Amino acid sequence: MTQGGLEMVRGSARGKRWVGLVMMLILLAGIATAASAAEPSQLRIGIHTEEGWMTPYSYVTGYPGLPFVRMIYDTLFIMNAERTPVPWMVREYSTSEDGLTWTLKLHEGIEFHDGTPLTSADVAFSYTFMTLHGHGPWQRSLRGIRSVETPDPLTVVIHLERVLPLFKQVPLAEVVIIPAHIWEGVTDPKTITDATGSGPYRLLEYVSGQFYRLEAHPNYFHAEQVPSVASIIVPFIPDATTMFMALKAGEIDMGTRDVPPEMVADLAGTAGLKVDRGPSYVSTLLAINNGRPPFDQVDFRRALELAVDVQYLVDIIRLGQATVGSPGFVHPMSPWVAAVPAAVKQDFAAAAGLLEGLGFVDRNADGLREDPQGNSFQQTIITSAERPERVRAAQIIADWFKQIGLNTVVQAMEHTTVAARVWPDFDVTKGRDYDLAVWGWSAGVQENPLNLWEVLHTKGTLNVGAFSDPAVDAVAERLREVTARDDFRPVAEELARTTAGKVPFITLWYPDNSYAYRPEAHDGWVYVRGLGILDKLSLLGPVPAGAGPLGPVGARSLPWIVLAVVLAGAGIVVARRKRRS
Repeated sequence: MTQGGLEMVRGSARGKRWVGLVMMLILLAGIATAASAAEPSQLRIGIHTEEGWMTPYSYVTGYPGLPFVRMIYDTLFIMNAERTPVPWMVREYSTSEDGLTWTLKLHEGIEFHDGTPLTSADVAFSYTFMTLHGHGPWQRSLRGIRSVETPDPLTVVIHLERVLPLFKQVPLAEVVIIPAHIWEGVTDPKTITDATGSGPYRLLEYVSGQFYRLEAHPNYFHAEQVPSVASIIVPFIPDATTMFMALKAGEIDMGTRDVPPEMVADLAGTAGLKVDRGPSYVSTLLAINNGRPPFDQVDFRRALELAVDVQYLVDIIRLGQATVGSPGFVHPMSPWVAAVPAAVKQDFAAAAGLLEGLGFVDRNADGLREDPQGNSFQQTIITSAERPERVRAAQIIADWFKQIGLNTVVQAMEHTTVAARVWPDFDVTKGRDYDLAVWGWSAGVQENPLNLWEVLHTKGTLNVGAFSDPAVDAVAERLREVTARDDFRPVAEELARTTAGKVPFITLWYPDNSYAYRPEAHDGWVYVRGLGILDKLSLLGPVPAGAGPLGPVGARSLPWIVLAVVLAGAGIVVARRKRRS
């Protein structure tokens, strides 16, 4: 079905989704109300994605999935609000003179959610298991470890193959610890449905398609930072409009979606709501399948880049609330660079010249170019129907491509379908099935400079566009050989400069993210630099003097008013569809 030049893949149009959304919230209103009765302290966080069982191998997204996983599972170190790694499960540590051996002493009394003591054996098991079973950030974070020893239940000794200047950040503050008594003998970690960890919150209930319920770990080990709420209800609200309606109506206390720029003033002016805003390491880009002709030709990709005005996209789609994308991919505020390549200026004439040189010529004067063999040419941009700003970006970009004579179609589809075509099973070795895609990386990709290798190197695990360039590979390899933290900057800057002009993809923008919440329900949100407020740090706090870890906030639920809001919205959709007919 085509609407205004936008092709909606069957089953993904919003007009076809509202019935399912209404049914979901009918169930959710009753279930969540019952589940939350008599809780002394409860927080309601609406989530826009379903993240499986929230285990280290079942979560789906880097955001909001991974922040929830980190609430359930702890790491040896933790990144503080300024993104500096500090000890967490570790009470003291030391390194050998050559930097190749790290000795870590665990806190006493750390327990998994089922009461089993956490020991050094669990740390050794976790690192070994995740080295053998790759998924997400785990396997790549453990590169460079030669062996792990456990001389006693509270001591971990890690031997490295080479000096790793970011070792405290990756893997110590990155890789979560899983219980050996549950995961031993597991051959397919994606099948595990037991989310027992040692983090400040445990997964108490998961109803697929409806909600999660987490509760505070009653025996959390930390003497100074403990869970600040007793219970967290996490309803699934995939539709953006519905999530912000629920916030305004007081049905949820925080939403995981970034507030669109056009709604920031409205939500900030709503009684009882507060909006925190800050720059983000999240990147939005136009992914290009470098493995499919003619996108395998750098001049064709350069022509695409010259047709795009990234400043216009920031001004129109983000209302200026974003940083313009750099052709070197690295965020301008990254601590790993002092400067990044400037955005390419839109130049239709130069783009047309490159296409002419490649043999893409309009032979029948219909305004569209044929390929060098004289065949009609069409390229497709796929994007997530659930993300309106990505759909709008795809439409604008498609119009620009048509202005340089390239017939371009936009297909909006379910986000899971987009992911399966761009990054099937999160494994780049399984190939890809797309021309172009409005895609994005979560903030963690920019935070670790070694991830630049993963994104840009021919063998990188995040190279979803099959980009391959010997010059880029050579600089990326040098990045992995850095032995001192301060030495990352010159190599990262050189990598950004080398990448610019090769156009592995087109970085569109890095958003300023805004998050709305109800401070009356919880006012401990911490805006973590580059990431936002959904972080373990936001849900931890000091032990109140003489009052125990949890103070009463009052039981709340998801009452039927949410359903009324959704039904009203659904009625508007139906009315509009009838008027179109």
